[in-house]
Amino acid sequence: MKTPVSRRRFVNVLELFTHVALRFRPSRSDGLAFILSCDWLQTFRSPSQDLQKFACASYMAELTDIMVAGREAGKEMYLLLLHSLSALEERPALPALFLPAFELRLLIDVGYAPNMTDCQVCGTALTPDDHALAFSPSLSGLV
Repeated sequence: MKTPVSRRRFVNVLELFTHVALRFRPSRSDGLAFILSCDWLQTFRSPSQDLQKFACASYMAELTDIMVAGREAGKEMYLLLLHSLSALEERPALPALFLPAFELRLLIDVGYAPNMTDCQVCGTALTPDDHALAFSPSLSGLV
């Protein structure tokens, strides 16, 4: 009797938080692609063992996916996510500013960097001596 052979070509490679090298052929009619080959490079195990890291890694991946529209190239965002997942893997605990730093860097990479040099109300150049500063999300910068 023959042992059944799995029809899944990419078993254990296309999993959450796995870094892979993927070769694919785009479809002509829709946004899907046909995967030709998939080589495993690295698995980030830490998110699967810690709920806080799982939530953080999921949020970073989802935010990156939303910020990179369609199929446009996003090497900076790809490297930011890869380095952030690596940092998550290596650190026993997350620093308080880990996610805000990721979000700010992502905003900068996609061209939505907040203005941190001039007041968004009066246009005055800000100096290190200015102490009464506040960030205005609606104005996308310091006031």
